[in-house]
Amino acid sequence: MKVLKRLTAFLTAAALVLGLAATVFADDAPEVITPPEITAESALVLHLESGTVLFEKNKDERCAVAFLPKVMTVLLALEKIEDLSAKVTVNASAFSDVPDMQSDKLQIGEEIRAVDLLYCVMTATSNRACNVLAEYIAGSKEAFVEMMNERAKELGAVDTLFTCAHGIPIADKEPYNADDVQHTTASDAAKIVGHALTVERFLMPDGAANNPPVSFEKISDAVYHVIERTNKQARRELYGNNRFRLSTSSFYASNVTGIKTSITTMGYSLCAVKEATLQGLGRQKLLALCFRSDGSDSLYGDMNAVWRYCFENYRYVELIGKGQIAKTVDVKLGSGADRVNLISDSSLSGFILGDYNRDKLEYAGEVPESVTAPVEKGDKVCELEIIYDGKSYGAVGFSAAVSIERDELEYLLSQISGFFSSVYVRIFSIVVILFIIFYIIYAVIYNKKKRRGGAKKVKNRFKF
Repeated sequence: MKVLKRLTAFLTAAALVLGLAATVFADDAPEVITPPEITAESALVLHLESGTVLFEKNKDERCAVAFLPKVMTVLLALEKIEDLSAKVTVNASAFSDVPDMQSDKLQIGEEIRAVDLLYCVMTATSNRACNVLAEYIAGSKEAFVEMMNERAKELGAVDTLFTCAHGIPIADKEPYNADDVQHTTASDAAKIVGHALTVERFLMPDGAANNPPVSFEKISDAVYHVIERTNKQARRELYGNNRFRLSTSSFYASNVTGIKTSITTMGYSLCAVKEATLQGLGRQKLLALCFRSDGSDSLYGDMNAVWRYCFENYRYVELIGKGQIAKTVDVKLGSGADRVNLISDSSLSGFILGDYNRDKLEYAGEVPESVTAPVEKGDKVCELEIIYDGKSYGAVGFSAAVSIERDELEYLLSQISGFFSSVYVRIFSIVVILFIIFYIIYAVIYNKKKRRGGAKKVKNRFKF
C-alpha cells in the first residue's frame, strides 16, 4: 500500500513538473501567424486611412484586370465633367470596338445624363458607356487613353498601361507580358482605387438647387440603379453582379462595399472594401484586391481569407511614446551630471502582427558617445530608425531630457589644454624651445669665448 502511495505521489509530481515545463516553453515559443493560402495570382490588402499594406502576394507582378480601366474612366469623369446632370449623346463610334452587351441597353443617338453613364459602367459593367464617356471628355477614345495613362502616373501607378477605356483584352494575348499591352499591378491598382474612393462632388455645379453629392464610393457600391426616361427609351433598371452586395448570395456581407469585379479570359478579379473592428483603432476600412483567382467561388473565398487574416491578427500599437527614454549618453564639462537621458520628440505607432513584444523593438542609427555642456532641455541629439520585428516603421528624433550647466573651471582647464593641444601651438612651442636652446648654447659659447679673451688681455697686461 505504501509503495502504491509513493508511486502515485511520484507520478503526480512528475506530471506537475512536465506541465510546468510545457507551460514555460510554450510561453517562450515565438508566436507564428501564417498568411492564408489563396488561389489568386496577385493580391494586396490596404488600410485606407494610413495607406499601410497589411497583406501582399506578388503585389508588383504584372496582371491585366478588366475592371481597372473602368475605375479610371469613372474617376476621370468625376474629376473632369463639370455638370454630371448634363445630357450626353451616344454616338455610333462608341459601339465600334466592343461586343454587343445588353446590360446597359444604350442606343445610338440616345441622350443620357453623365451620372447615369457612370452607373452603366460600374453597376452594369458597360463597355459602350466607357467609350461614350471617353469621347465626351477628351473628344476621342485615343485622346482619353492618353489622359488615363497620364493620370495613372500622377497617382504613382508607374507600372500601369491603359490601351482603352473599357478594359476588354485583346483576343489570344497574355495581356500583361508586353510593355505595349494593357497591364497593371496590385500595388498600382490600390493607388488608383484608393484615390478614387476619396473623390466626392456635387451632381450639378455648386449653387444649383436639388444638388445631391455624388461619390465614387456610392456609385461603385450600387447593385441597383434606375435610369429615367430618355429621348430613346422608357425608364429602365440596372443590376450589378458583385456577390458581396447581393442579398441572395451566400457571400453577401453588409459591411462590404463593392467596387468592381471582372470575370474574363484573364481570370477572376475583384477589389472591394470591408469595414470591421481592427484592434487598437476600432472600426476601420480595408481595401482588398485579388487578381486572377481560379474561379468565382475561389475569388470571393480569397477575399474573405485575406480580410479575416488582417482583421484577426493585426493590431495598431504605439511603438514608442513621446518623451520615452531610449538612450543615455555621456556629458562632457557638465556641472553636477556626467550623463543625460535621450527622450523621443514624438510618438510613433504602427500595425504589428500578434501581441506586442517589447523585446522585438530596436533602434538603428548613429548615437554620439557624448555631448558637451551646456545642454538645454529639448536639444536634439540624434535621429533613430524604429524597427519592430525586423520591419522599419520610420524615424524619430531624440533630445536631451534635462538641462545641464557647464562647469566653468573644468571648461577653462579644457580650453587651456585644448590651446596647447593645437598643432600650430605645438609647432610654435617647439620653435620657441629650439630658439631658447640655441640661444642658451650660443650664450654659453659666447661667454666662454669672452672669458677666454678677457683672460688673455690680463695676461698680456702683466707681460713685460
